[in-house]
Amino acid sequence: MTTSPDLDRADPAPSGDRPPGPVVDPNRGPSTRPALIVLGLCFVLFIGAFLAQAAWSGSTGSSSGPSPTLLRTATGAPLPAVEAAGALAPITAGGNPPSDLLQALAVPAGTTVVAGSTRDNTVGTYDHTIGLELAASQQNVISFFHAQLPSQGWTLLSQGPPAAAVQAPAGSIEVLAKRASVDGNYWEVGVVVSPTTFGTSGSAATTGTTRFTLRLFVVADEQ
Repeated sequence: MTTSPDLDRADPAPSGDRPPGPVVDPNRGPSTRPALIVLGLCFVLFIGAFLAQAAWSGSTGSSSGPSPTLLRTATGAPLPAVEAAGALAPITAGGNPPSDLLQALAVPAGTTVVAGSTRDNTVGTYDHTIGLELAASQQNVISFFHAQLPSQGWTLLSQGPPAAAVQAPAGSIEVLAKRASVDGNYWEVGVVVSPTTFGTSGSAATTGTTRFTLRLFVVADEQ
């Protein structure tokens, strides 16, 4: 007896005609490797941005707070002027110096406070000193104050070597000026600019760093 072939059953294709499919493990879910790669890249970018910001903050001498406000730079001043109120904050308290005096004071852009440099001279109503520095030459700092102070209502009194009682490095130059304030007092500002020092690398190697002290006080005999 001859049996008919089973027409409902297809013969399997030869093994060479169909590539084997991927082996799927039913116990494993979708691969998380692509997501981990993306997450890693995001982390690297975040760290890079954070380090760049930290480096920029360190180079400007300040890690927080708004930038000082630019002021009109006086004719002949070789450096751009910014308000001095931010730099003088460590020696500002109890309404002294008065606001009109602070608004009439400027420092060169890029000026930073020297840590631990503030001093209360304990003379009269108010007499404080603060140390500042920036990347500029001594002559440019001197020329800045010589031009900027008169443009903001100060009367220049002298420019030259500081008084013998002033402790300053050899070669320092002082710019001294006076101005009346709405508090009824005359105030004097003395800016003693030290010689420029040069570093061994970076901008300090070519531009140099200049330190200067700013002393602000009430003139006792003109109150």
